[in-house]
Amino acid sequence: MQRRLGLAVTFAVAVATGAHAQQPNNSVNVQGLLASCGASKGSIDYLACGQYIAGVGDQMSINAALQGALPPDAWKSVEKLAICGTPSYAAMRQAFINWGPKHPEDWAKPRAVGVVKALRETWPCTAQ
Repeated sequence: MQRRLGLAVTFAVAVATGAHAQQPNNSVNVQGLLASCGASKGSIDYLACGQYIAGVGDQMSINAALQGALPPDAWKSVEKLAICGTPSYAAMRQAFINWGPKHPEDWAKPRAVGVVKALRETWPCTAQ
């Protein structure tokens, strides 16, 4: 009985310690996402970078599909969060990696801000 209790306590301490020992997510801002994108190919950080940028890019492509369906005034708001064209995920990632070092003023901003700016700059939508 004592052995089981000892194992249970050891397991509980290990789980609790592991949960608190995890590194904080440093990629919540532009600078952190840039660092993740520069990680070793195949690493968790490298993959997370690509997945995050792909998700933002997909949403921006969906927003672009609204261009003809919205009145011009409404499109002006959506256009800020849209990309036109059909870039690959690798191209989106590279656009962010190229954009980031040129914009240190944005490094402390949320990572989504940097991705949106990078993709919009690379694949802007023309006015309706």
